[in-house]
Amino acid sequence: MSTTLVLFGILFVLVRLAVLVHPDGAGWAAQRDEALTGNVALGLESGFGFAPPLYQTKPFAAGTLYEGLLSVPFRKIFGPNLFALKLAAVAWNVAAMLLWIALAWRYFGRAAALAVGTLHVLAPPFYALMTVTAWGNHCESSLFAAAMLLFLLPAVMFRGPGRGVLFAALAGLGAGVGVYMSYTSLLYVAFGLVVIFLCAGKRGAARILPAFAAAGVIGALPLLWSVRHYGLSALLKIDTYTGYAQGAMVSSRTLFLESGFGLALKNSCSSGRATSGTPRSC
Repeated sequence: MSTTLVLFGILFVLVRLAVLVHPDGAGWAAQRDEALTGNVALGLESGFGFAPPLYQTKPFAAGTLYEGLLSVPFRKIFGPNLFALKLAAVAWNVAAMLLWIALAWRYFGRAAALAVGTLHVLAPPFYALMTVTAWGNHCESSLFAAAMLLFLLPAVMFRGPGRGVLFAALAGLGAGVGVYMSYTSLLYVAFGLVVIFLCAGKRGAARILPAFAAAGVIGALPLLWSVRHYGLSALLKIDTYTGYAQGAMVSSRTLFLESGFGLALKNSCSSGRATSGTPRSC
């Protein structure tokens, strides 16, 4: 299986690089939320201070924060440009694809795994474009769904007291982190609960559900940090943007320009540290 994973990983990257240099892919590049993810990475490098919830796009969604963190090493190698940011999105989606392939291989066989990998690599144009866009949610959220199922299914199958509970805890941890990343993750958390009750039975559910729930709460604990900054009501307003995001959205200093290989993100925001708990917007 390892050879298959490596092969599909290479094919996925090559196809996405082709998407990046294609004119249609270039035209897709100027996405508002993607610029915010890049600004988060820039701020993390220049010293925003240690208050992560202030720099995510929305109070309840840390996807831009996560992907901004992931993009930092790419920015170190390729410079502060949009190509480096998109490589972070590609890396994230490669990891998600590999988890789905592993999941399919383990429970449905080699043919199913090959089909899953082929569908990811040769995805329709719109989905392919989304996998090279550093939104911090949408396609990226599928990584946590695959991780949750990869651990949850063995948890349901193990009848012993030890390994099943451990796998359930790992599944819950992945689910909790995913919920803080994006509310869409609540859908696969609900699916995970259905799997537990339908497949583990009453006794099995009583054994693994506490571990799944407790680890899920731990994984989502950073969400309480957001509640501290924005209040509980802000977490229920889907269209609410953080003050940092609003400042970045209206900024005329964040520009998408064609430059060399793919598109470069020129950001002339002056670096600075957050003062009085408020991030310095562009």
